[in-house]
Amino acid sequence: MSLKSLKAKTQSAVDFAADRKPESTDRAPQRMVTVQGAQAFANDTIREYKHKAETAEARALELERDAKERPRELDLDALVEVEGRRRALTPEQYEELRENLRTNPLIHPVTVRPLDGGRFEIVSGANRARAFRDLGRTRISVSVLTVDDNGVERAAFFANLIQSELPDYEKYQGFARERRRTGKSQEALAKEAGVSSSALSMLFAFDELPDEALRLIETRPSAMGMSCAAQLAKATPKHGERVVEAVRRLVAGEITQKEAAKYAVAAAAPERRQKPPEAVAIKAGRQEYCRYLGRAASIRIDFKSPEKRAAAEDAIAEVLRRLAAGEK
Repeated sequence: MSLKSLKAKTQSAVDFAADRKPESTDRAPQRMVTVQGAQAFANDTIREYKHKAETAEARALELERDAKERPRELDLDALVEVEGRRRALTPEQYEELRENLRTNPLIHPVTVRPLDGGRFEIVSGANRARAFRDLGRTRISVSVLTVDDNGVERAAFFANLIQSELPDYEKYQGFARERRRTGKSQEALAKEAGVSSSALSMLFAFDELPDEALRLIETRPSAMGMSCAAQLAKATPKHGERVVEAVRRLVAGEITQKEAAKYAVAAAAPERRQKPPEAVAIKAGRQEYCRYLGRAASIRIDFKSPEKRAAAEDAIAEVLRRLAAGEK
């Protein structure tokens, strides 16, 4: 509503209040509004709206001037990349991005924040900047943010988090950095990020894996999802070495995530218990003459009677002497 229209409506209200008469004398006395009182009220209202309009106009001019002063395109040499902030891409993903930018315009500008000396820190879009350099470009479209250190880390974290193709391991790394930076609980981080507490707990299962397993995952983050990580984390206290071996095979593409989880939790196959040796019966016709049992380096012979043992003893001794002679 314009100031002129507001004044006209206010004057109409004043005129109406001045000309209006009470409809009935039976009603309770009402407070009379004088023309001067209504006019004073209208003037105060006009001044209030005028002040708001002037404030809004000044703010609009300030924003317009600020937008004009902010660069919309920068030299790539002016951009500074922070280590660990660039989202990891597979060689295939990066090649696809580069070739897309070779023939198509940049839809999402690189987000930066100003630094001293005419430099700008990349908040989000390091891969796009890298692709532009590889394509021989010298300038790139940017969107400038004015935020402090905490704000830029938060912005970079959530910018990467919304990427649907981001591997679970890299999401875990982002949440881990945010937890160290802010000291917030998993529940608070989940609420801020708009994810369930259970999903975040599964992401933090990577925390429980052996260091060697994490180093292997670093080489191929897309190899393992958070569900597999949660299963391997449960197996780590008892089967840490098998977990590392499962991750090694998984990263190498030798087994699937499901197979890796089964391999890690499967205990080593127990040694087969040997069947105890059985005694061998020697018969004379239908009658048992003796029974012998061989075990390790000994032979035990049981005869049916002492007489049979005595009769066989000399013959057994002769056999043993011949065997011994053959060893010479």
